Amino acid sequence: MKRQLSLKKLSGTSFLLGLEVITCVQVLLAGIVKLQAILGKWRPRLRILGSNVPSVDILIPVCKEPLDLIQDTVRATLHLDYPQNRYRVIVTDDGKSALLKSWVEQLARRYPSLYYTSRDSKGDWKAGNLNHAIKFAESLPGGRAEYLAGLDADMIPERKWLRAVVPHMLQNPKAGVVCPAQLFYNVPKNDPLVQSRLREWRCTNIVGDLTGNGWNLGSGWVIRPEVLEKIGGFSGHSLVEDVYSTFLMQAEGYETIYLTEALQFGLVPTSYSAHLNQFTRWYIGGAQIFFRFNGFLDGRKTKKMPLLTRIMGFQDGIWAHFNCHLNTITWFLTPFFFLSNTNMAYWRDENEMLLLLRLHCAITLLRYAHNYIHGLLSGYRVSMHTQMIAYMMPYYSIVWLRSFILPKSLGGKVTSFIPTGVVVSPIHEREASRRAPVLQRLRHILIDCGAWLHLVTALAFVICVGIHVNRATGAYPPTNDGRRLLFINLIQTIGWPSHPWFINAIACLGPLRYALFPPDVPPRESFFGKKDANDVRYITQGEKKSTCTSGFYSPWEFGYVQLYTLFMIYVAVLFVLSWLI
Repeated sequence: MKRQLSLKKLSGTSFLLGLEVITCVQVLLAGIVKLQAILGKWRPRLRILGSNVPSVDILIPVCKEPLDLIQDTVRATLHLDYPQNRYRVIVTDDGKSALLKSWVEQLARRYPSLYYTSRDSKGDWKAGNLNHAIKFAESLPGGRAEYLAGLDADMIPERKWLRAVVPHMLQNPKAGVVCPAQLFYNVPKNDPLVQSRLREWRCTNIVGDLTGNGWNLGSGWVIRPEVLEKIGGFSGHSLVEDVYSTFLMQAEGYETIYLTEALQFGLVPTSYSAHLNQFTRWYIGGAQIFFRFNGFLDGRKTKKMPLLTRIMGFQDGIWAHFNCHLNTITWFLTPFFFLSNTNMAYWRDENEMLLLLRLHCAITLLRYAHNYIHGLLSGYRVSMHTQMIAYMMPYYSIVWLRSFILPKSLGGKVTSFIPTGVVVSPIHEREASRRAPVLQRLRHILIDCGAWLHLVTALAFVICVGIHVNRATGAYPPTNDGRRLLFINLIQTIGWPSHPWFINAIACLGPLRYALFPPDVPPRESFFGKKDANDVRYITQGEKKSTCTSGFYSPWEFGYVQLYTLFMIYVAVLFVLSWLI
């Protein structure tokens, strides 16, 4: 009986060990890419001056977004600091809105460089809409412009946008695409769902560009048309046609550039359901890219793609198709490990125990140091808070199963592109005047949006830890040796530093906290200054500064970041104690 129990415990530990091995492979590959960033050259800020500038066709793909939102983007685009006769604005409408068409055509009487188009046959989502707009541009007088550019319906460009992006294309004939950062002016206070993406803007994407892996992020981009033509236009084979086009260009030997400048400001999804729609779409799109390039291991697919890009694509695929789901499984299994008294580590004697404890503490602290270094660029709270996105793991695993594994009879479903702006929340949780009652909010987020999984998991963590502590306390005598053995048992089971179930439990409670205490976000109009003589309005300087400097965090907020920091203090104390025992 003891032999069977030992094997059972060992099987649980072996699973955790396997997860650590896969995680280490992913971290090692990511580290190889990041180390190369040290040798990279920081991208300078350039400006093209005067009126002798390349022509640009600016595409604004829309699909049933609110009219006033599209109007702000179009008006701002019509008044760029760029010669009016050197760019055209094309609103390409997959929603076939008669109201939008009428407004654009009326405005076009004043601005002859403004055009409206829509297609009769749908297909390939946003990619198809963009390809249609490109064909439309080719049919205009003078044909297609020298460069193509794109803005999302909600992204309001700064007046200097084209003058800041175009010179990078002129300076580098091998550049296929140049894309600036995306910033969002309506991020709720304390960013409860981790939507700001400031860490990506200030750190992750910079590292990518330093290693030759700058991505087209979907808005604000400028593309060389002949390069886009060479890769067959925007492809509908991935839900993230922008990122996919980046890899296709690199496979053809072209460079892709990311700019750190704040040149556009847009909206994050304004509800929990819209947020899930956006993030799961991005996740599935990335997983599709891994398959399209055969894991980035097939030279027939990767062609001229740089080695670092292939390594990055491969390690992203490991996370999307393996690590992500193993983490989800670990979430659900860990409470049962506690109940079965499964050890997180095994050792032969006390010396080996201390060695293992020091190693695992050191690894955990090094991971913290890695995140801290990210924080030097993005801000400490931004860097640490970004890890709370772990609450999305179960959603990623479910949508992955439905998209790639399950047949339709068992819930399988091809994930499609649903424009974020058309996802309407039935509970209006961020509008104080329209917010649904708390029970309705709980039902929508816990039941309709599936966050009951998070609540059950968090409760299972707490209950099973309580049961384990109670059992362990009763199993050892109240003597010095007994207390010492109890301490070792608790460290070996629920307190092992490299398996922070406590932090995962806090992340699990994120959706519940959001349902109970949703943030108040003011109306969109409150973020803007007054309209100018041309009926154009921009985000106020104060809001821009807040957006760029993570000013939406409250200094008195006590939540995930503070608890994560406390856990790191615990690990540091444990590390010191391991040398003093």
